[in-house]
Amino acid sequence: MNPYISTDSLNSLDEFIRNSIRDVPFYNKYRLSDKLNYEELRTLPIIDRKDIRDNFPRNITSNRIFLSSSLMPKYLKIWSTSGTSGDRVSVVGDTRIDGMPDNFKLFLGTSICRSSEIKMAIITSPICNGSTCNRLSIMSYKERLSGPEQCKLTLQSPPNLFNISHSYITNTTQELELFKPNIILADPIYLYLICKRCEQFGISLNCPEMIFHSYEYCPKNILSYLKNFFSTSSIYSYYGATELGGAKLGMECKYGNMHSWKSQSILEIIDKSMNHCNYDEIGELITTNIANPYMPLIRYRVGDLASWKKDTCNCVNADWPILELHGRKSESIIINGKIITLRLLDEIISKHSDIELYKLFISKAETILEVYDTELNKTTAMRINNHFSELGLADISFHNKNQFSLEKSLKFKLLSTY
Repeated sequence: MNPYISTDSLNSLDEFIRNSIRDVPFYNKYRLSDKLNYEELRTLPIIDRKDIRDNFPRNITSNRIFLSSSLMPKYLKIWSTSGTSGDRVSVVGDTRIDGMPDNFKLFLGTSICRSSEIKMAIITSPICNGSTCNRLSIMSYKERLSGPEQCKLTLQSPPNLFNISHSYITNTTQELELFKPNIILADPIYLYLICKRCEQFGISLNCPEMIFHSYEYCPKNILSYLKNFFSTSSIYSYYGATELGGAKLGMECKYGNMHSWKSQSILEIIDKSMNHCNYDEIGELITTNIANPYMPLIRYRVGDLASWKKDTCNCVNADWPILELHGRKSESIIINGKIITLRLLDEIISKHSDIELYKLFISKAETILEVYDTELNKTTAMRINNHFSELGLADISFHNKNQFSLEKSLKFKLLSTY
């Protein structure tokens, strides 16, 4: 499969961009030829969070909707991003956009036949994609139920992620037992630390049919831990961004491939010269959220690094391109002209199963690896140091930690560069 934009994707983009030019003031200045082509797409500007912040609400939303609370359709909501990649921005989200592919039963190999059968529990930081999450700590169980027939439960976040109380674990497990979700959508770091605490307290946590990890990068060894903890659950990666207003970027299939969700977002991967990357070339991910005409983002810079894979897949959505995520651009560093990504470093660290959660601090002069609740033996430390040295990184200073500081979004940053 060609990693560039396919003909059907160009056709989808052509209609979406023309409608955006007509309906959204920000895009009124754009001009297209009679039929959008690949070269013309490459000439369109790339936008970022600053463009959203500077033009929200009126200039970057469709003139077909009213944004006042009394006139805005109930299916549209004002959401706020968590602020992981910078200052928080507000967006218009469409709650009707499907959270699962039409053929998800075959795509995921699940026994769940229809979307109406889904009961989803959500575990993430208290600052996420809507006003609900900002009030989680004071909301009752019933107030945290949402969706058609109350099919979603947003769980309260632990007040102290690295010292989760017995009462929090008890309350959370009781709510899960009462709600009986068949899917858990979770920030993998939050879910990992909750599970570790369950083990320490000897409290069991029921296995749902499926778990989707999302919101931030999942280290390989944490994924292995979660697969062992939830031994009867299928675990998949679920890729989205709040800025897209409900449109999804990608989803992992039952064969373990992350597919670009091209019916909701058209993805591009570009290099530093703004040219499209070929297979296996790491670049910055750009997206157009074709599922959300109310706040269209055309060629939006997500802030993540990715690469296209030439692999083929036997899943039902084999025509969806396969991509590999490499972490946030802000969690990478250039050494000797080569980009060192979080994925590359995690591949090295994950060879040592005693390291699950960690933080890296990297500059050209020094490398610090802080490991959560683990004393490294000399052999492990030496092997990691040797692999890092081969990449051109400075010798590692190792530290054991029993807690870490969080970002202002209350998410966990695995790699900081300075």
